[in-house]
Amino acid sequence: MLKNLRHVHYVPFQIWNSNVLIDDYIAEARIKDHGTEDGETKKYELFGKGKQKDQIMPGTLNVECVKGRHILTTVLFLPWTNNEKY
Repeated sequence: MLKNLRHVHYVPFQIWNSNVLIDDYIAEARIKDHGTEDGETKKYELFGKGKQKDQIMPGTLNVECVKGRHILTTVLFLPWTNNEKY
């Protein structure tokens, strides 16, 4: 029996930059909405990882949530915005 089972009530979406040698983790958005059949655009804050998992990072992620039968049709990620340069 699993005792330490955590319930995840969001879909984590990680944002990484594309360096030549090693990619760097930038932030994570936590998608909590299921959307509607017509679709709706939501803006999500970005969070760090590890000790900074509850800290809000610079930038936002815009998401078009569309309710569908398959999980792949549920969320469309739009370009994210960032006020600071990494």
